[in-house]
Amino acid sequence: MSEADNFQRCPNCREFGFLSGTVLRHRCAPEWECRGDWQTDEDWDKTFAHSADTAAEKFAERYDASGGEYAIVSGMRDCIVLVRKPGDCSSVERYAIAAETVPSYRAEKADA
Repeated sequence: MSEADNFQRCPNCREFGFLSGTVLRHRCAPEWECRGDWQTDEDWDKTFAHSADTAAEKFAERYDASGGEYAIVSGMRDCIVLVRKPGDCSSVERYAIAAETVPSYRAEKADA
């Protein structure tokens, strides 16, 4: 087994890194709790990120992709994400999320 085979998705934070073998470089980012301001107080979602704003971005990206409607990126929903340190109700910060679509192009050989 080569070292490249040890580059795997972390079962804790879901990011990729070297998780076993002689090269152990992965460390999970700090944990945050996030939820949309339209959600209830029971809906806090665990997110791993190095800063609160990055946690808000990751939450919004997951939320937008999970329903298949892409309400944030399509402009159907104004998005405010609440972020806090785990269980700390006094540390809640609010982040306005903006998103944009990224066009994708492909080429196929055309018959003359």
